[in-house]
Amino acid sequence: YEYFMKNFSDYINSAKTSLYNINEIYRTVHTFKGTFSQLYMGDIVKFLHTLETKLSSMLQEGNHTTQKLEELLAQSDFITSYAAEMEIIGSVLGHEFLETQNFVKINCRDISSLEKKIHTVFTNEHLESSESKEIMSQISKLSNQSLLQQLRPYTTLVHQLAVKLEKEIYEFEIIGDREFLVSEKYKPFLKSLIHLFRNSVDHGIEDQDTRLHNNKDEVGTISCSFSADEDKIQIIISDDGAGIDKDKVLTKAIGANILTQEEAQNLSESEIYALIFHENLSTKNEISDLSGRGIGMSAVYVEVEKLSGYIEIISQKNVGTTFTINLPRQ
Repeated sequence: YEYFMKNFSDYINSAKTSLYNINEIYRTVHTFKGTFSQLYMGDIVKFLHTLETKLSSMLQEGNHTTQKLEELLAQSDFITSYAAEMEIIGSVLGHEFLETQNFVKINCRDISSLEKKIHTVFTNEHLESSESKEIMSQISKLSNQSLLQQLRPYTTLVHQLAVKLEKEIYEFEIIGDREFLVSEKYKPFLKSLIHLFRNSVDHGIEDQDTRLHNNKDEVGTISCSFSADEDKIQIIISDDGAGIDKDKVLTKAIGANILTQEEAQNLSESEIYALIFHENLSTKNEISDLSGRGIGMSAVYVEVEKLSGYIEIISQKNVGTTFTINLPRQ
């Protein structure tokens, strides 16, 4: 976020259209807002929510240029809300915590380069002992984190959201190999999953009265598991909520001029579900600091596409929804 504040121009591609750049900034801001909301950093969340509104207006008005986008970002006061949050952290943990010299910052590319060179030496010298494998494993851990470690904070997020929305859900754990590591390349995608987990709580799990009315356990269930083989990583996120309302999705899509009434009649079930990833499509009637802008699920879709992956959706009314994300192992 510090880098984004100081170098937002790096996120703008002069070779692309202003519409492309605004949507890129929109998704980036929305994901930052979701992350800071998870950490209860309210000042930054309010600031980013206001910035989102300005970006949304810019998109709706249609009279926009890349220059206007740059001017909007340059005039936005990122520092005040950020400084307020850092002051709170510093006052509680001590400013030394923020300025500690106990850690050395190393470029991940340098570690990756070192890893490749050592691997080449071991291969050329036919050094395949347990010691050489342990060295390679330790180097890999310097630049890579376990997938379990990166997904685990979402269990806390889900419960925080449920409390905020006055919904009940069972506690759950992320299920998967605790030793499985993923590279930095997956980090933007993993950050974007905040929108999918939010979706499961906000759109999926019903309030207790509704669940009881539908003869369901008044406490909802959300689960997340992952697995990997030599070629693929698969992440599955499920809820036992209301399911995706296909008619509502189609109505919203037609209302947003994403497709015509005639086109809607010819869509398969999977194609209808895929509409929820369309930019600016939300089944919420009101915009809140949690959802309603229709940009969150689009952010997930974009990050999955960047990794050459795909998402499968299975949903049933009053039974729930399962998102299966398939990514090539890189």
